[in-house]
Amino acid sequence: MSSAIRRLRRAPDVQRVAVMPDVHLAEDVCVGVAVGTAQLLYPQAVGGDIGCGMLAVPFDVDAGKIRESAIAGRVLARLGDSIPERRRHRRGAIAMPGELSCATLSDPRLQTVWRTAGNLEFATVGSGNHFVELQADETERLWLMVHSGSRAIGHDEYSLPPQPPTALPACLPLTASVF
Repeated sequence: MSSAIRRLRRAPDVQRVAVMPDVHLAEDVCVGVAVGTAQLLYPQAVGGDIGCGMLAVPFDVDAGKIRESAIAGRVLARLGDSIPERRRHRRGAIAMPGELSCATLSDPRLQTVWRTAGNLEFATVGSGNHFVELQADETERLWLMVHSGSRAIGHDEYSLPPQPPTALPACLPLTASVF
């Protein structure tokens, strides 16, 4: 892993590399690093995990409610039905919100994946180390924690050469709520 980090530090335009606690080697890149550059984006520095995401949502519910096995079973069953690992058939797909459906990606290969697999995988969690779980904070408030996969586009984005960053599409403001 140290040789992969050194190789990344020598890449053009790399100003800084920060190693996170979850760093691990995947396909000859270090997943779990932050790379500071002035002009280039390096999808390769992230690997196939490039589109993974984390989300924590608080509920106005006492976490003690889900410690009752009957309630916990119903909640977990509904979560599994509502947020599948992946979809295999288009008839089960959820339509993307307008803010996302009009986005134009930087490369035609990514655009193709976005229109096909991306539409099918939208609102799924992925497999491997991706999860949906319920958590309690120190005040016993219930939280939903989601770690989603790149959902079909990460591997294709990872394979592209470094590119200068582009602006967000006009249809996707920074404040857009997509869920």
